[in-house]
Amino acid sequence: VLQVLRPGAVTADQLEEAAAEEVGGATGPSRAPGMLASHYAPRARVHLAATTEEARAAASTMPPGSNVRVLGEGLDAVAYAASLYAELRRADDDGITDVVAVLPQGEGLAAAVRDRLTKAAAERP
Repeated sequence: VLQVLRPGAVTADQLEEAAAEEVGGATGPSRAPGMLASHYAPRARVHLAATTEEARAAASTMPPGSNVRVLGEGLDAVAYAASLYAELRRADDDGITDVVAVLPQGEGLAAAVRDRLTKAAAERP
């Protein structure tokens, strides 16, 4: 049985259609670093927001002394995916303490970006 180990630009439905075979979600032990609950995490704390307005509100309420950056404002899934890791690294390089990331809506690449952001925001071991 084919399995999707983590969301990407190609959806499970597209794989099923191309392979003419059922595609399931990942089961069993982690077989790739991207399958861990926390991954792709910068040093900065990552907070998730459903909308740009929610992200701006969250950024404005961070404790004094926080250095905050909002990611994803006005980006489509393609642009967000292309810039995500560079932006997280840049936040660390710039001494950002908190990143507020707008979660893109949709399937395919948008789902992949949401997956990466959720893992970046997860509690770290």
